[in-house]
Amino acid sequence: MIKKLNDSADPGEWSEPVSITVVPIAGTQVALREMSQMSLTPERYEEQQAGIYRVKEIGVPTEYTVTHTFRDTTAPTFTSGTPLLTPAMRASTLT
Repeated sequence: MIKKLNDSADPGEWSEPVSITVVPIAGTQVALREMSQMSLTPERYEEQQAGIYRVKEIGVPTEYTVTHTFRDTTAPTFTSGTPLLTPAMRASTLT
């Protein structure tokens, strides 16, 4: 969940593009559960990858950026707790 944008914690003030880095991963149920239950920062992801619950990065490219412009008054969240990536031949859908 995004909690702050340009030093503002008030979602009503957010009205500019934000880039989110996406790294699709695969792993055991235990490894994926561990990652889904933590506040995942780039530093925490590196720590996780150095441990026993390492996951495999499966994206092509491995990492890509999604840009979203906030125009609402509440921070975005995933309705089911985690996003679902549906791969296809030429593109993938993130819901």
